Amino acid sequence: MNTSRHRPELVGDFDALAASDPRACLLIGFDGCIVGLNAVARRALGLTVGDKLAGASPAPDEVDAYLKLCARSRGPVPRQLEFLSNAGSPVSWLCHGGLATRRDAGTGAVVLRMQNAEAGKSIFGELSSRIDALNAELGWRVRAERDAGHLAAIVSSSTDAIFSKTLDEVVTSWNEGAERMFGFAASDIVGESALQLIPEEKRAEEQALMAQLEAGENPPPTDTVRCTRDGRLIDVSVTTSPIRDGAGDVVGVSKIVRDISARKRDEDALRAAHATFRQLVENSPFGVYAVDADFRLVQVSKGAQKVFENVRPLIGRDFADVLRVIWPEPSASEFLGRFRHTLETGEPYREPSTVAIRHDTRQVETYDWQIERIVMPDGRYGVVCHFYDLSERQRFEAALRESEKRFRGTFENVSVGIAHVGVDGEWLEVNERLCEIAGLTNDDMRRRTLESIIHPDDRALARERLAGLLAGDLASFQIEQRYCRADGTLVWVDDSVDLQRDDQGNPLYFIHVIRDITQQVAALDHQKFLMRELSHRSKNQLAVVQAIATQTARNAASVDEFRNVFARRMRGLSVSVDLLVKGGWAGVSLSELVRGQLEAFFDKNNRLTSEGPDVTVDTGAAEALGLALHELATNCVKYGAWSAGGSVTVQWDFEATGTDQADLHLSWVERGGPRVDEPERRGFGRTVIEDMVAQRLDAEVALTYAQMGVEWRLRVPGSRCASWKRG
Repeated sequence: MNTSRHRPELVGDFDALAASDPRACLLIGFDGCIVGLNAVARRALGLTVGDKLAGASPAPDEVDAYLKLCARSRGPVPRQLEFLSNAGSPVSWLCHGGLATRRDAGTGAVVLRMQNAEAGKSIFGELSSRIDALNAELGWRVRAERDAGHLAAIVSSSTDAIFSKTLDEVVTSWNEGAERMFGFAASDIVGESALQLIPEEKRAEEQALMAQLEAGENPPPTDTVRCTRDGRLIDVSVTTSPIRDGAGDVVGVSKIVRDISARKRDEDALRAAHATFRQLVENSPFGVYAVDADFRLVQVSKGAQKVFENVRPLIGRDFADVLRVIWPEPSASEFLGRFRHTLETGEPYREPSTVAIRHDTRQVETYDWQIERIVMPDGRYGVVCHFYDLSERQRFEAALRESEKRFRGTFENVSVGIAHVGVDGEWLEVNERLCEIAGLTNDDMRRRTLESIIHPDDRALARERLAGLLAGDLASFQIEQRYCRADGTLVWVDDSVDLQRDDQGNPLYFIHVIRDITQQVAALDHQKFLMRELSHRSKNQLAVVQAIATQTARNAASVDEFRNVFARRMRGLSVSVDLLVKGGWAGVSLSELVRGQLEAFFDKNNRLTSEGPDVTVDTGAAEALGLALHELATNCVKYGAWSAGGSVTVQWDFEATGTDQADLHLSWVERGGPRVDEPERRGFGRTVIEDMVAQRLDAEVALTYAQMGVEWRLRVPGSRCASWKRG
């Protein structure tokens, strides 16, 4: 066997350690040949340096597969294998093998420690007990640190990139998050150098981190840059932790890498906005200075420096001293009183024209100034003063308007939802009103995209309009669509969309102004329903009038009697119509509602019985019940009991349910009419009797076409009846 592939110090270290080990210890090359072994192994297996270990086993393929597994792991891999004794009989051995070292593709060996399964029970009992106790105490954490494959299984589902590497930068584990972030599959990078992820200019930074780990320090998370497989640089936050062996020595490093590109963009945008605002304030002709809760001057803009040019020291100085250096009495005390009053009460103060002679320069100066209370960085109140001389007033106002337009304009209308959305669909800015419309917190909104909260049926049109805006086919557009709220409900919105472009005409971001129009849509739907109901009722009214006229004529003894009876029934019918369409009721008696709706439908041959407790229902219930009773009466006159002189009984009562709120039960029962058969077609009237009442009152409705007569039963839950007045 050629042993030159293995470092001499590796063999020497093995011989020194294995000589005192009571187990059979072997050092196996990657070709399966023995590089070194102790006396115990030599006596037990009858092998020597250069022999193939698999040759001493009745299952050589199993031994070779086990050695390959050990070559991929630094931690001990337990396995029970059989080897032939000197007498030629198979003997079971408990084996623990693992990678000793690997500097390159041609250097390395597997350390294998073996003990006879039966002999180990007595000879190594104490050692096994200690190992078992240690495994029980450390659990999965020790195995995770020793076995990079097990670590990869634990962290494979993490959205962050998590991987481990040796101290010489060889990647030993790689999770799915790392595959997504860097573009390398685990099979492509495990065993390769981790330096390919680090840009050249950042490698000194990585070396410093590794030095800290080897020195026993735990470096804090670091914001840096990493390189993907396609050469793209991404901003990341890297948490580096040591991997230690059982002796506490650092044998590797684990990395948790989080993509912070979006955060960096937000931070850059915020810094740019702050820098622009600060530059505007600093370079504008007006002055700004701030006084803290301890009444000390803490900030002075460039525009205000001239006012305080004779005050030294300036920052941190008592503001009363500062004013008395600049202004004479009584002006200084008057100004101080204004500042203290605003600081204590929060009441702002504006002085559009202050003319005074300065104490320090004896010059007459005119200022337009105002003071307001603000919250300082320490959380306490302070006072900010804005001032400028009247000669520069117009320039200041123009700059102030531009500042307000740039930084406040987007969100100044808090009654609507406003958002800036990048051309890639990511949120740039979103106000609280839009979060309320979507039923999400600001953080939840930023975890989603605008398209994700749009109803799936409305997304295609939204994409088409946005594409037209980007292509320049549309200057802006307005669209009505549905949002899916977090609680599962739908909300209708009106979305007005514009595209902000830079000076060269390149698209920057979309501006969405979103109004909640759910109530308007519901009102429109209700209006459509009422129009359908009006059309339907008009037809019904004609049929009812015809039926009333026919029945009246059939039973009248004279024209005068016909005229009187018919007029009375028409007046009753008008009462029913009035009850149905009248709006803004404070409440309607259920008894009056029943009588008012049904009075016009029966004569001396048709009987009505209505009974129940005195209860006043609200407007919504009155409308729903009135519609249903009218439909029932119409059908009864045309086809049911009242078409043949039968009777109708309407009853209602409250029934306790074991809670503080009782359910209302109401029934309509027809008797004495013609044989009843269930209609083959479901018309609009039945929709009103069953579906509309159920929806309006959250009620259970049962409509039965019994042969002896139609029966309609209604149960309104107590929670819906809670606001009704009972006699």
